Amino acid sequence: MSEWISVEDELPAITGEYLVFVRLYGGSCYINQYSNLLGKFRDEYSGQDDWLEYEHKDITHWMPLPTPPE
Repeated sequence: MSEWISVEDELPAITGEYLVFVRLYGGSCYINQYSNLLGKFRDEYSGQDDWLEYEHKDITHWMPLPTPPE
């Protein structure tokens, strides 16, 4: 499996879904959408779909999703 990548070091190059580490409630992992056109992860907690207004500020690290089982 890939290592965690800090959002301060690098953001995904391709739009898609990624495993993200969120600095809430002691730390949790979620699958979150990323837009490489906007350079932002979607704010899944606000309930909004407006990529231009909302960005999840508590995401600290991300990694590609693992390969699903066969």
